[in-house]
Amino acid sequence: MISHSRPRLRGFTLIELLVVIAIIAILAAILFPVFAQAKAAAKKTQCVSNVKQVSLANMMYAGDYDDALCQFGGYNTDLPDGGYIHVDWAQQSRYGSDYNLVKEDPGQGLLQPYMKNTAIIDCPDATGLPKTLQSGGTTYSLPYAYGVNSFIYLSSVNNSQVQAPSETLLMADAASQFLSGKLIRSNRVVAGDWNCGPFTGYVQGRHGGKTSVAWIDGHAKVQNLYLPTDAQCDADSAGYMKRNALGWVTKYGKENPGSSVATDRDNYYYNIDKKGVN
Repeated sequence: MISHSRPRLRGFTLIELLVVIAIIAILAAILFPVFAQAKAAAKKTQCVSNVKQVSLANMMYAGDYDDALCQFGGYNTDLPDGGYIHVDWAQQSRYGSDYNLVKEDPGQGLLQPYMKNTAIIDCPDATGLPKTLQSGGTTYSLPYAYGVNSFIYLSSVNNSQVQAPSETLLMADAASQFLSGKLIRSNRVVAGDWNCGPFTGYVQGRHGGKTSVAWIDGHAKVQNLYLPTDAQCDADSAGYMKRNALGWVTKYGKENPGSSVATDRDNYYYNIDKKGVN
């Protein structure tokens, strides 16, 4: 009688398992940073696309309204219940007489006929910044991850007034310091003096220390950020801004790095009238 014995199956030894685990760990250590970099690059690309679309929407608006840029928003306070309505580029927000947010209507923004998609007002790297703010028992809407140049924020500006549209900031990644050092969204970026104070909209370097900027001529790009020096501000304020990548975009750098006073040369990218600076 022929005996058929089953072959013995050989398992992995402990050494072999440890070698496999070590190889997997090495591959993970190599590939995970690559994946993270690819993800960050995709978010940056999406952010630049967002601000470019908003800038192009503003250009289309100007084409329909005698070359006038769309100011960021306005208020209707003539409501019977004592509340008010704030309308901006992307939406309309209804507030009660107690100043609490009642309703948001993304379909009623000033640029909505040209933007179509309100998702483009948000940066994919701004997930840590809440879209509402609770303060003193009141709720405010903060949907924008981008801040509009304060010189056109609530001003009527015609394209013919802008001396260098390709070098005049329309909007950029933005944030602001609130009470107790809380970092919040800001719907404007403020030029003027560079004093590092709270409650002021600053450009934020969310993308590896760089910021997405849309310009009045419709183009958009990633821009380097100028961070404050300890001599320009007090060390605590400057430190807060550096930790949160808050600063300014500037063509020439800071003319006097030790002073919070900003010159027209410092604010070149913000100024509508370049005032002879070139």
